[in-house]
Amino acid sequence: MGAIKNQLSGSVLAGVKKCLTLVFFIIGLAFFSLSILADAHYRENRPAEPQPDHGRIYSTRLSKGVWVYLTRKEELVYQLLSPLSVVSIFISIMLNIWWKAFPSRQKMKP
Repeated sequence: MGAIKNQLSGSVLAGVKKCLTLVFFIIGLAFFSLSILADAHYRENRPAEPQPDHGRIYSTRLSKGVWVYLTRKEELVYQLLSPLSVVSIFISIMLNIWWKAFPSRQKMKP
């Protein structure tokens, strides 16, 4: 009975490791996607000149060299999305290397 319990808990642990690895990877992809969407949204909907009455006083360079003015909150979100995506994907890769949740599939020679 103890061997079956250990085998069951081992398979549950392996499933949890796979889920955590996938969660960090998916979060990283979500942050990356959001950074692309935020860039496109700000390029189309934010002014190229400061608007102090709306709090848009922080000049921010978007991709393709476009400068817009954002609020402090918008700028903070925009500046953090890309690094968070890199960190999250890096964590998922490191967890996969450490736990071997998704082992590489190398062909065996006959």
